Amino acid sequence: MIGSSLAETGLIGTERYAEEVTSIAHQRNVERYYAHRREDPDKLRLLAEYGELEIVRPELPLELELLRGPVAAELISLPSSVLRTLPLVLAGTGVEITVCAEATTWLRPRTSQRAAAFLDEVTAIRPTTSWDPR
Repeated sequence: MIGSSLAETGLIGTERYAEEVTSIAHQRNVERYYAHRREDPDKLRLLAEYGELEIVRPELPLELELLRGPVAAELISLPSSVLRTLPLVLAGTGVEITVCAEATTWLRPRTSQRAAAFLDEVTAIRPTTSWDPR
């Protein structure tokens, strides 16, 4: 799973983010979580403990990091700008990118229209598939 800084930017509450990611991890048998460079270490500890996830803090931008070594057959991504570039980087590798479309429903009511529109835009890119567990 590819993480995001949505909680750190205040768009989603930290507890809600951790609960939702943990739920998805259990439903989809996610083993590894690629942390965004701005993610809070305390939040990542929660995800590791409750989500039973191996937390990976890439040394390089994620797009370059994933080219260095083995990648799972499927990557689940929360709405993020990485959805603009990752499909280009992984083209021809057979890796399926699944967008967690429901993440846009986790936003706090005070989220700006600009931020919500950006997340809707990158979610709509839907590089390979979109997944909504409901």
